[in-house]
Amino acid sequence: MARTGFFLIADISGYTEFLAGSELEHAQAIMQSLLGSLIGAIAPPLKLAKIEGDALFCYAPSETVTRPQTVLDGVDDLYARFSATLEHTLRNTTCPCRACRRAADLGLKFVLHHGEYVEQEIAGGSELTGTAVVIVHRLMKNRIREATGIAAYLYVTDAAAQALAYRGRVRHDETVDGVGAVSGWVKDMAPMWRERREAERAWIAPGAPLWFEATHLDLPASPAETWTYLLDTGRRLRWVEGMTGMSIDGAMEKGAMLHCAHGTEIRDFEIVDWRPFESLSLDRHLPHGGVIRFTYDLAKTPAGTHLDARTAVIKAGNIVGRFLLGLRRAAVQALVARNLAGLGRIAAEDAAARRV
Repeated sequence: MARTGFFLIADISGYTEFLAGSELEHAQAIMQSLLGSLIGAIAPPLKLAKIEGDALFCYAPSETVTRPQTVLDGVDDLYARFSATLEHTLRNTTCPCRACRRAADLGLKFVLHHGEYVEQEIAGGSELTGTAVVIVHRLMKNRIREATGIAAYLYVTDAAAQALAYRGRVRHDETVDGVGAVSGWVKDMAPMWRERREAERAWIAPGAPLWFEATHLDLPASPAETWTYLLDTGRRLRWVEGMTGMSIDGAMEKGAMLHCAHGTEIRDFEIVDWRPFESLSLDRHLPHGGVIRFTYDLAKTPAGTHLDARTAVIKAGNIVGRFLLGLRRAAVQALVARNLAGLGRIAAEDAAARRV
């Protein structure tokens, strides 16, 4: 019995080039991670029909799509999960092999179509067949990137657009072998990811209310080296006043807890925003329920790095916590100023030593 539905193919682009000449073990591990992230992001009304090498074939029966926007939302979620996984992979590997270096060339593209299909039992499994299924697969070979310059795209055919009441900005026509002309809309996925990425950040944005005035510092060190001053235990001990040691729970990434020893006192910081060599945010969890956030933004300059340090109260806590925050504000501001001045001196000394 024929039914109607939406058909989506999520295809990892650059796969063949990525494998060519790469260390197979590392390449396969990266691909498994990316495919796993995509599979984990599939949610109703979308269902996984089949894994097709470097692509996923998904579908959603029309009767299960009670709100058409959920199909487009599902595509956004797939792209965001893929992009976050790839970004995490790139930022947390120090492996110099070709596979790890070339992972940045991988991307994700989608084709979304709508039409009739039949579900058949073949060799003990279920297969979707029909002209619409053939069309969505053949559309993966297209001229969209050449014609529009958009690498990470969602191509919504007119059939799918009509079913979704969707209207995009960029029109595109394709010719499908055996079918003829197919028209649709092209959506650039990259802006969506950038907007979602920024919206999900846990940092103190420029212009946000601060606990006290921001500190600006120019350092004679690259952003990568400045990053190590912020997080490497040995280097941090040199400029953080009174610090005698540091331990870390988990990998050094978002969600890790830093336990900084100041004599017998342990000060706990949680990494809440993690953008290596660009931006770091730490939350200091206080007694009585208070939370203070420290954000360090790094910008490359001809002479090294410009550092912006901002501090804000995220949660004041109970009445005792609010009272103590009021008492400690000036002392914390002075401590931050001394620490960052110390960082400036240490970076200058190290730069001078390198020149010698």
